[in-house]
Amino acid sequence: MDYWQSLIVKNMNKASSNLAKWQIDDAYRLRKLIDAHNIKHELTQTSFMQKCGFTQGMYAQLCGSETKPPRRPLSYEQVTKLAKTMGVLIEDISPTLARDILDMCSHIRLTTAKRASK
Repeated sequence: MDYWQSLIVKNMNKASSNLAKWQIDDAYRLRKLIDAHNIKHELTQTSFMQKCGFTQGMYAQLCGSETKPPRRPLSYEQVTKLAKTMGVLIEDISPTLARDILDMCSHIRLTTAKRASK
């Protein structure tokens, strides 16, 4: 466990909402991926979040900071946008959400028949 992750665990009880351990782990993975992506592409957190259609405040809520844990869990839409923007797989950010999405997709049957327009 590195410094940031230990702060998250230490300050979990100060979070405004109760996040499950896997959601804290998702936030930790997301932060590391964003930091690596931003270094590689010479982006700031603000410019990266703008590319995703989010605010800097959303970054703090999803990833936390050096002294505060994350306050919001990732949604399916957010994890998809973030993964697409960074060019990574959803499971690289959140294995749990990736399994949920895969399960949801297994209940879809696409048809090739075109619907008549009204």
